Amino acid sequence: KELCQIKFDQKESKLTGIPYGCFRYCTLLGTEKKTGSNGITKYDPGSISIPNSVTYIGGWAFSNSGIAGVTFGEESRLERIEENAFYNCEKLKSFDVPEGCLYIGIGAFANCEKIETISIPASVVKIDYGAFYACSNAEITVNSNNPHYEMRDGCLYEIGTDTIVFGNRDISNITSTARNIASGAFYGNTYFAPIRIPLNITKIGSLAFGGQPVKVYVEATSKPEDW
Repeated sequence: KELCQIKFDQKESKLTGIPYGCFRYCTLLGTEKKTGSNGITKYDPGSISIPNSVTYIGGWAFSNSGIAGVTFGEESRLERIEENAFYNCEKLKSFDVPEGCLYIGIGAFANCEKIETISIPASVVKIDYGAFYACSNAEITVNSNNPHYEMRDGCLYEIGTDTIVFGNRDISNITSTARNIASGAFYGNTYFAPIRIPLNITKIGSLAFGGQPVKVYVEATSKPEDW
């Protein structure tokens, strides 16, 4: 828990992965320790740099840690961010997924409530459910050359299935372009007005609107039995 900094040699590093739970609960990780003239020590939030040689960040690797940012080199070989890798990183403010990354796992950034921006490159082919649970302050951008995901009507969509993976902020109407709502897509979204579910929605995943009280109105062509 007292670990503040980790440093890698970008040119010489042979590290290929950051294993499961490696820096979990390192609450001072990424911070800079400063002691004032009055003898009081404080820790300023900071970032860590991942070497180009790393191809995966394992499950829970940085969960509950104190990092405020993560940087990658232009020649990063990262391919996978596994489940809950950055879960509950309360100081994390932004994250640029490097080009070449293919997979973002279940709950990868869940409960990062202060994260403001997340960028997704053209290379990502799979974002698993709940990757952005309770990231209600996040603005997500997707590289326009990504054939699998796009931002549409304020939501992150999986293109092939017209599935809403994540709902950004002030969403009150699910549009006619959606077919499915993924598990946890709007989980913890504190910006909700009453929301309308149109007829075109065929499937709503578990905890899609969990984590907060919200009124949901569902369109129907007929009155259900016993109503």
